Amino acid sequence: MIATYPCTLAEASQEVPWGCGRSLRDPKVTVKNEWKGQGIMGKVLEQIREELMAERDMEESIEDPDTAVKSVWNTADSSMGSVNWA
Repeated sequence: MIATYPCTLAEASQEVPWGCGRSLRDPKVTVKNEWKGQGIMGKVLEQIREELMAERDMEESIEDPDTAVKSVWNTADSSMGSVNWA
């Protein structure tokens, strides 16, 4: 979830208002001002992501998303024992 920062999240479905109102195959699915739905699911997921990042005090310190993901994985790895994240 954190690795998606700072991207806009959306459910690519024609379900309105939860989805963006566009199917995944619709070429306009990535054009936010062309969405038919409100994208509520994506907004909820973005809020959860912000809360997760705030808990880890990461929001303003992410320069390289790959580094941030590896950092989170390494933290999880050390607290959960040996985990293969590959």
